[in-house]
Amino acid sequence: MTPKAPLRVVHFTGSLARTSTAWKESRDCSRAPAPDIEATSVYCPRPSTGILNRIVNILWARRNQGDVNHITGDVHY
Repeated sequence: MTPKAPLRVVHFTGSLARTSTAWKESRDCSRAPAPDIEATSVYCPRPSTGILNRIVNILWARRNQGDVNHITGDVHY
């Protein structure tokens, strides 16, 4: 029997410059994945301001998605 690949969970968060340190630390501590889950956090390359920055973030997110994508922070469009 072939081992099952881990479920890839990606947490998308607003740009690193706009995300508070306390919030990042509390979020990271609450994320203790099971052995069959590979969880990663990624930060959008541009702040969520203006249409061009949002288009860049959308295209970037498409290239960085996992099996499950969790959107957090200021990245809702």
